[in-house]
Amino acid sequence: MTARRFVRNTVCVNAVLAAVAGAVSLAVAGKGPGFAALAGGLAGSLNVLVIGLIAMRMFSPGAGRASTVALLLVKMGVLAGLALLAVGILSVSPVGLAIGVSTTVVAVLSMSCFVALRGDGVTL
Repeated sequence: MTARRFVRNTVCVNAVLAAVAGAVSLAVAGKGPGFAALAGGLAGSLNVLVIGLIAMRMFSPGAGRASTVALLLVKMGVLAGLALLAVGILSVSPVGLAIGVSTTVVAVLSMSCFVALRGDGVTL
């Protein structure tokens, strides 16, 4: 499996998990946490996508390590800024946001287990 395909599949799995988490949150806790879970899942999916693209750039031949690290730091700053903006200014439910972002961990672990059980490595 190529790295690009692994990242694409992980983003798709994360989007499905975020939709399920958002639907369950909407049904159980109402609009506020439900939409926050959907937003957190979207943020997590975008985070996985950007991390995958940065990692592929880092391991490509001739890539500048300093610029790649700078991109990673900018990504982390933007993600932290968006989370603070959502919780602090837009009054998004922090619990719902955390539920949505936590689907990213499940998606990455499930895709990693899938690749490991399949016996296929990830190549650049």
